[in-house]
Amino acid sequence: MRAARIAAVLAGVVALAVPVGEASADSIQDKQRQASQLAARIEQLQNQAERLAEDYNEAVENLAKADEEVAAAKARLTQQEGELSTLRSRMSVFALKSYVFADQSASVAALLDDAALSGQAAGRDGYTALAMGANVDLTDSLNATRDDTAAQRANLEAKQRYQQQLTEVVADKRVSVDEAGNAAAAALVDVKGELAELVAAEQQRKIAEAARQQQEEIRRQQAAAAAAAARPAAASAPAARPSPGGGGAAAPAAPRAAAPPARAVPPPAPGAAGAVAAAMSQVGVSYRYASAIPGVAFDCSGLTSWAWGRAGVGLPRNSRAQYAALPKVPLDQLQPGDLVFSGNPIHHVGIYIGGGMQVHASDPRRGVLVSPIRNLVGATRPG
Repeated sequence: MRAARIAAVLAGVVALAVPVGEASADSIQDKQRQASQLAARIEQLQNQAERLAEDYNEAVENLAKADEEVAAAKARLTQQEGELSTLRSRMSVFALKSYVFADQSASVAALLDDAALSGQAAGRDGYTALAMGANVDLTDSLNATRDDTAAQRANLEAKQRYQQQLTEVVADKRVSVDEAGNAAAAALVDVKGELAELVAAEQQRKIAEAARQQQEEIRRQQAAAAAAAARPAAASAPAARPSPGGGGAAAPAAPRAAAPPARAVPPPAPGAAGAVAAAMSQVGVSYRYASAIPGVAFDCSGLTSWAWGRAGVGLPRNSRAQYAALPKVPLDQLQPGDLVFSGNPIHHVGIYIGGGMQVHASDPRRGVLVSPIRNLVGATRPG
């Protein structure tokens, strides 16, 4: 099934490269059109693989949290069972007076449902009944602790079921990532010769065009921010209005309501330079979906989480969680070290290094590199 799906994808890619006819096959325009179609298809395959890789990273992170919750639930249950055992032991102390309260043994025997204690109670008239009659508080504690223990056991079982479900989800997503990554890689390998050069040129053209548009958007936002900053100063200048009598000095204008303060952007973190330096040290390293191995291979969020980790700041392991968890930064206030995101839904992240450039784990063909930021949908600031 996996091979069949990859073959189907490649068939679509190869079909684009087949000449329509002898007359048009040698035409520069036809080849350029083919190259454009192939570049778009390869980018589509790579984006799909990257989205799936981020889905996988998210599932792995969820599974790790589930593992921690299961371990904590086991510890709580062990503690609860210890408390229950202690209370049962305390209850048995009152067995010496069992002859006085022989008629109540059945109710307390139900509390002491441990096989050994129940057998002991059955062997003596009123063995456990005295505990209820002589120490009501202790009996209530035993009831409550027994109920809490049962609840903790049910909670652990529910978390273990969820843990197993996530384990299966992670395995399925790993297969999907491998299939999509293989299809994207095979599409690149299949394009050769002059057509490969044209495809590469088209990819570079699209990168440059997207970067140009991004820079224009950043300049537009910078201009808008500067204009907005100038408006309060102009609005604060006193405005004159005529006096009721029609002459004399003008009355001062009524004060305007103060504009709500803009949400403060946190200052660059002390570790920003270290995160940039760490990421830059991996330039040239290969790209591999769902990987974060220094000197070997990274995917996009693997690089950002590793680089900021080297600077002493822990980040989630997928781009969507990184975007959701961190303070947002307006595009006109980007600083080196900020995370820059693209994709809808978000599936790519890089580290801004200044001058409209980012260092990022780009794609399987180019690996970790420095390039202009493009298709930017948001930015955040670790710290």
